[in-house]
Amino acid sequence: MKNKNLILICSDTSYVEMFAEYVNRKDSNPFNCIGFTDIEMFKDYIKNHNAALILFDDEAADEVIKIREVPHICISEGETEAREGLIYVYKFSSVEKILKIALLAYGEQKIDPLFINERHGTYTVGIFSPISRCLKTSISLILMQIYAKKENSRVLYMCFEEYTALNWFLGIDFDKGLSDIFYYFRQSEAPINMIKSLLYSFSDNIDCLPPLQISEDISELEAGELERFIRYMQDCGEYQYIVIDAGNGCGKIIEVLECCDKVYMPIRSGGIAEAKIQYCEDYINRRGKGHLLEKISKVNTKEVITYTESSDIKELLWSSLGDFVYQMIGEH
Repeated sequence: MKNKNLILICSDTSYVEMFAEYVNRKDSNPFNCIGFTDIEMFKDYIKNHNAALILFDDEAADEVIKIREVPHICISEGETEAREGLIYVYKFSSVEKILKIALLAYGEQKIDPLFINERHGTYTVGIFSPISRCLKTSISLILMQIYAKKENSRVLYMCFEEYTALNWFLGIDFDKGLSDIFYYFRQSEAPINMIKSLLYSFSDNIDCLPPLQISEDISELEAGELERFIRYMQDCGEYQYIVIDAGNGCGKIIEVLECCDKVYMPIRSGGIAEAKIQYCEDYINRRGKGHLLEKISKVNTKEVITYTESSDIKELLWSSLGDFVYQMIGEH
């Protein structure tokens, strides 16, 4: 029986709706989630109602920390300085992970303050460029293999290009697409084994997300849904590395950049290419996400002058482009 009020105060309306709907539908936890986007409405409510736990975003921190008699956890995007003594969890961690931490806090067990970006050690690399024919996919497939060669490493490969040649590169006849993955992901954030059953295994330690079957598969995702899915795969503990081929940006480039530890942007010289890159950077700044540009390293693929395209991705690893990628990540 759900007899404990969990209060969520967050300025992101879609996040509040998603989180509350998931918690209230899930019978395996004791919480009834009540969400607020307005801090004044939250203050009025808390005067007359009991709460077992309060989850709050950075904007509500000043008000919530005054309520000392109720355990509280900050769900943060990591853009503000952490306050001493507060418990933090990354906002786009899976809801299940946040609930586990909430249950610990409600049970009055001692919890060390959580670092915002803790993700079971999963290192996520994105390949993205606003210009075409700069070897994005080939570079991402080489990175996938380099990370898979590391000891005890499992790699998840994601491709969000609208028109991909992944079937040509991998020799896989994809009969499922991204829409199939998200159908199950939306079902109360399906168990990882269900999601994994829809992935394709390229080798013993490399899994591939099925690509888009139609371009609308990704454009029709709700705001934040792609980021939540990537965070879910990071949090599942199955993979040490995730490689994301984001193509030209897939319409969701901010969400992809948010999830990546490092991003490589293949570029070419020339007026048109440079203008596209500048426009892309301006767009990211206009979205108020200029700090994400610090994750991006530009790599000029013009230097790869002897590369011959091949459908055998193992040959890619030993090609001049493979040497280029090893140098790009500082391992050669």
